[in-house]
Amino acid sequence: HQHGAIGVAVGDVNGDGANDLLIGGVDGTLSLVINDTLSLRGKSAHPTAQQAKLDQTKILSVWVKGRIGVVGANVRLMDEEGEIVARRDIGANAATGCRGPDTVSLAVREAGKYTLNVRYSDGFEKTEPIDFKDLRHLVLTVDRDAADDMILPGTMRP
Repeated sequence: HQHGAIGVAVGDVNGDGANDLLIGGVDGTLSLVINDTLSLRGKSAHPTAQQAKLDQTKILSVWVKGRIGVVGANVRLMDEEGEIVARRDIGANAATGCRGPDTVSLAVREAGKYTLNVRYSDGFEKTEPIDFKDLRHLVLTVDRDAADDMILPGTMRP
């Protein structure tokens, strides 16, 4: 990336909920830039209102799997009233390389109960209740091809 780039891919390489960059250089090298912003946020004895709100933020990372309908799918998180509080579309980001990312991360500012809805591009849907409890980062796999499992839990970080 120091000599010019011809390609870029975005994704959460280390599973912390923050997207990292993979940059393809014109000289054929690949450079991985890890986004470490979340780990750099420390606790403050006297946080500002904005920092206090950021400290409450929960991250939901969703890995969307399936034989068809992944690119163009949308992932929505709704509150208890059914209002959409976060949405990400798969394949809508220009910095995705040769295919859309199949993992999205959603940030939630308020603790509570939510509903996760994944609508694949062919209209197939999976829905599951989400409760962060004491977790700061929740990682889930949504697999349309799984027989009975709607949502498969992944790693969960306090």
